[in-house]
Amino acid sequence: MNLPHGAVITGCIVWGANGAAVWKLKRIDHADTTWSMGEGTMNSADTSITLGTIDNQNYAYTITAAGANGDKIYGATITYTTNYI
Repeated sequence: MNLPHGAVITGCIVWGANGAAVWKLKRIDHADTTWSMGEGTMNSADTSITLGTIDNQNYAYTITAAGANGDKIYGATITYTTNYI
């Protein structure tokens, strides 16, 4: 995933095969400490994002899915704002 440095995430929706599976948007620092930024069940959106300002110098960002068999991610949309475009 490639998000602009300094952008602020306002929402995320993840599409997948299993509607009961839970997705998580996470940020990871260089020491492998992971913070959950948002989560929801597949095919549902979360607009209550925490730690939403993108800092590409100090963190990496990922989306994971967990649940019953067949929890495949088909795609995701992340909405964000910037103050420089």
